[in-house]
Amino acid sequence: MGIGIPQRNTPAQNWIVQAYEQGLIPAPAYSLILGRDRSGSGFTDGSLLVIGGYDTDLLEGAIVSFPLHGASHFQIAMSAVIINGETITRADGKPMQAIIDVSCIHTSIN
Repeated sequence: MGIGIPQRNTPAQNWIVQAYEQGLIPAPAYSLILGRDRSGSGFTDGSLLVIGGYDTDLLEGAIVSFPLHGASHFQIAMSAVIINGETITRADGKPMQAIIDVSCIHTSIN
């Protein structure tokens, strides 16, 4: 069930765009909320995929858009990353590039 970026010079669209064009969903969008393993048990408190938009009842704050930098994947610029409370940046001050990929079933965000 890929949700890839539509490729140039190809007639194929991802299935979310196709569903929108057929009037099956209200917007060519999706939102993903990844659950957390708060107990350390290896089980999450649940994840959610919303097709056609997002659930406003689950928002805390404003939705922020990021421009994509990759032509074939969800790549964004990132100014820093925080690991164990320590902020890490590039020495030259330029943004890092990050690929957002949630297709791995073993992904865990804590």
